[in-house]
Amino acid sequence: MAQFTRREMVKAAGSAAGALLFMRGLLRGGTALAAPSRPGSPECVPPSPCSIRLPAKQGLKELIRGNKRFIKGQLTHQRQDPSRILEVSCGQRPFAAILSCSDSRIPPEIVFDQGLGDLFVVRLAGNILDDAAVASLIFGVTHLGARVLMVLGHDSCGALGAAVDGHEDVGDEGPYFPAALGPAVADANSDFGPFMLPQDRSQWIDRAIDENVYLAVEALKNLKSDALGCNPAFQDLVSSGELMIVGARYKLNTGEVVLLKHSDEPDGDPA
Repeated sequence: MAQFTRREMVKAAGSAAGALLFMRGLLRGGTALAAPSRPGSPECVPPSPCSIRLPAKQGLKELIRGNKRFIKGQLTHQRQDPSRILEVSCGQRPFAAILSCSDSRIPPEIVFDQGLGDLFVVRLAGNILDDAAVASLIFGVTHLGARVLMVLGHDSCGALGAAVDGHEDVGDEGPYFPAALGPAVADANSDFGPFMLPQDRSQWIDRAIDENVYLAVEALKNLKSDALGCNPAFQDLVSSGELMIVGARYKLNTGEVVLLKHSDEPDGDPA
């Protein structure tokens, strides 16, 4: 094992600290470091700041088309090769932002047949819209250029099941799910119930899944944001129609993503 003198160790530490400060300066200035190109590989070209890859309606169509390929078993695995790795190593320009559940059966990149750098995904159990999720989605929209934002729920959501079971008495899951998802559970019970008996549980959960999506969509549509940059503030994008916020539900038994009518989906079939 090589031995280092105290002078050599101090020098090495100073070099590392200097490199770290240099990196921080670049990041604060908004400059991306270009990855070294490999022989025979294309150059890494950073995307233009805040450039828009696909407008909202086209972005939604691309998601639906990709989901149809997934359902038919015709995945293209597009933009997943070594050249794409290099292409996105110095910047990203996703066309869609997605808030989805952490459920292992629903990875958005696969469900929508997309590749590296296509989707800006926030995943939380129960697709909960907490402060961190909101901040992340604002970043994906106002700084990275996503122009379609989807809240994606799914059948048989365990988080909503825990919230229903803990609506009055908190169970082993702890208080977080009933607290975070309580409004959706309560709305489902008041709007479509009352669900009172044990045999009503599955129907209550089913209604709460959609209610949870509706509430998140409405919250995002009414979000007040001071997130500026090269793009307008989040709320300005919503008001102008440049940002489309939609709710959807994933069908576990078919793989289909169905747009919920309560969301601002475009007229007709987006595909």
